[in-house]
Amino acid sequence: MSSSTDANRDPVVLAHLGAAAIGLVVDPASLPEPRAELPLDLSGRQERLANVADGIAYCAVRKAKHEVIAVNVALRQKEIVILLAGNDGVSSTTIEHVGKMWECLVQISRMVNEQTGESGDTELISPETNHEFSEIEPVRRLQSLVYQFCLARFRKTFNKWNKSPYETETIVTQIFQILKFFGAISRLLNTGRGVYMDAVSTLAQCVLTNPGGCEYWEGSDLANLITALEKCTSLHRHMECLIRCARSTRLRPCFQKACNVRTCPKMEMSVQSWPQTPSAWLESTRALLGTRAATKSVEKIATIANQLCNVKVHVEVQITLHLLSEQSTARSAIAYIGVSKLSCGPCNIFLHAIRAARGGNLALRRSHSKWYPGWGMPSDQVLATVLTPEELRILKECLVKELKRHILSFVLGADSQNVRISDSTDPSIDGRHTKPQEWKVQRAYQLLAGNDDQQKIIGSAVHNGEPDFFQPGFLISTTVIALFVYMWSLG
Repeated sequence: MSSSTDANRDPVVLAHLGAAAIGLVVDPASLPEPRAELPLDLSGRQERLANVADGIAYCAVRKAKHEVIAVNVALRQKEIVILLAGNDGVSSTTIEHVGKMWECLVQISRMVNEQTGESGDTELISPETNHEFSEIEPVRRLQSLVYQFCLARFRKTFNKWNKSPYETETIVTQIFQILKFFGAISRLLNTGRGVYMDAVSTLAQCVLTNPGGCEYWEGSDLANLITALEKCTSLHRHMECLIRCARSTRLRPCFQKACNVRTCPKMEMSVQSWPQTPSAWLESTRALLGTRAATKSVEKIATIANQLCNVKVHVEVQITLHLLSEQSTARSAIAYIGVSKLSCGPCNIFLHAIRAARGGNLALRRSHSKWYPGWGMPSDQVLATVLTPEELRILKECLVKELKRHILSFVLGADSQNVRISDSTDPSIDGRHTKPQEWKVQRAYQLLAGNDDQQKIIGSAVHNGEPDFFQPGFLISTTVIALFVYMWSLG
């Protein structure tokens, strides 16, 4: 095996690269201004509960693809309630896993309490005990639970960064190398991190030029490497956060209460006004394209549109409406929604509109501002169960205002420079990471449509001053249009 590959496996090298992953080499002044997010004013305990919600959500995703979990942690008088929602529902295995994770956190909290006494002074913990804390049984059990549960997803992420060296080895060796890697990161987090900054650039270049790994990034810059490593270390850092919360004296009363893990029902959507068969999609596509249609392109576009336009209510919307439907959720209370991934643009807009319509302090971590095809919102009948007529009117007004602005930007291509490929918590350093397809959409649209055509497309998305979003099927007017011009750009 090459020397560069051996260096890449060295835990010290991995520790250096872990420092880069955490963002130590990124100059904050070089980052763009962040997008406006939901305002979040949390007290000490609420902030820690928000961290618990984020950690549980991330550690509860098992599948390698397309699984998103949302979590709300609510402190009641006699119990703590963990509410779970999933884009494909929440399995009994996931519920059991979350319960076991909580049991480990309770045991960690009890052990710290025994060491510090009622004062909660962590200085009373002996240096030896504090140094070896990561080796205690509840911590090892928590790490084992999470690694085993998330192994399929984690191996996919890990091997994407470093594919070749592990392809021919046994799964036992792979797991050993993964745990060895995270052991180095754990030690790095518990010591001074600044000393590693000088060597990061050299080590990053070593990995990028390693023929046995990182071909996935194809010589891209340090920002992409940091994004990859941030994803590789994210699972471990969420566990570290959960452990810190379990050791917190402010959260100690929470871990002394009974825990109730619940799920909110999955919301299904069926847009009856949309084409329901491939032949119906083909007919609608021909009608929309008119004289510009080419037979081969129309058939391909209709097939892709039929596959993509599968409307789903995202987990953030599902759990938000469930929280609002519960009488015990006070409007003045802060309901933080932890999500396993950054939220999309429409979900962020929806929560803004809910806050404007109903008040309260619903909040989530952050949004990557991307738009996905087939994003859907429940019907007026569903919304009417949690909102008054006046609140529903305000909600629609806010959504109309925001969605019009985003639709115009999306169709004209103005938003393409701001979309990030990664769901990383760190923004891209510049616009170089924009998806190339969106540049093609922008260019193709400019070539194929004049100002009049642009206004017609925007107008087709609005019905009597109100988006067809409130008639079923609103996003078909933007998603499929973007798909059409992209396919045209491919020739």
